[in-house]
Amino acid sequence: MLLLLAGARGARAQGDPDGGDPDAGREFPKTLILDEPGIDDEISLPTLSRIGYGAAPGAPGYVQNGVAFEVDKTITERIDLQLTGGYLDLAGGDGRRRDGWDDLALTSKYVVVQAPESETIVTLGLTRSFGGTGAARVGAERSGSTAPTLYVGQGLGTAPVAAAWRPFAVTGTLAYEVPDDTHAGAGARFPQTLQIAGSVQYSLHYLAPWIVPWAARAGLADWVGTGLTRLIPIVEASYAVPTTDATGSDARQGLIAPGLIYAGEGYQLAVEALVPLTRASGTSVGVIAQLNLSFRAIGLGALARPLF
Repeated sequence: MLLLLAGARGARAQGDPDGGDPDAGREFPKTLILDEPGIDDEISLPTLSRIGYGAAPGAPGYVQNGVAFEVDKTITERIDLQLTGGYLDLAGGDGRRRDGWDDLALTSKYVVVQAPESETIVTLGLTRSFGGTGAARVGAERSGSTAPTLYVGQGLGTAPVAAAWRPFAVTGTLAYEVPDDTHAGAGARFPQTLQIAGSVQYSLHYLAPWIVPWAARAGLADWVGTGLTRLIPIVEASYAVPTTDATGSDARQGLIAPGLIYAGEGYQLAVEALVPLTRASGTSVGVIAQLNLSFRAIGLGALARPLF
């Protein structure tokens, strides 16, 4: 299965959502194929994806279309819960279609280090995948799994570097997934898996003092200059490798996802290409797009705060 669902973006160095003050701090955007180090009260719906898989011995190729969701709720200022799920449609090269729900997953994260002054965040998390909650016909596993995860984020906005470097930031995750049941049947095995992912992003918010005046001099409307400062070009990558016997199962899986994010006030739009690194990850370039909304943006302001 693709590593497509991402996490929340709160508990971070707070930035100016209007992109007006580059010294206001880093606001790490929500990413699409790896989870974010921060936490927040928000919903991602929908996350749309499409990618093709080539034929394998005894099985035709197919195109996988997905519609996913994620709901994030802060419990305290440093702890949150995230529920993710999705619906898959597999269009086979033989004309057959299969569709159904993927397994549900629940993640809890604890922000260990949060330093807005240095644009640094470090978080620990635990993800529980509930086997049997999805449809086996679309590849949902009957066995669950648990994955402890380390999340990190670092921006250069306050670093003593040239202004052109300050928009840069990196995020990353390191996870180790352990299945409940290692036996998949028919001689196959579910392996333990090491998962590494990261992103490099460039927030034009930090170049607002140059972009906004340039747009004005060019005779462009004010909203054009402001809109440009909300853009974040990004490249994400993920790679998963079995660390135990993987007989009969997919081996290494990897993706590179270049794209563009528009970080609005209370919402975010993002689209990225999905470039497979291994055959198990796909055999053609796919695409993923997401709409993310804060609780306040959808009229749930009363819930847009920690429970405790």
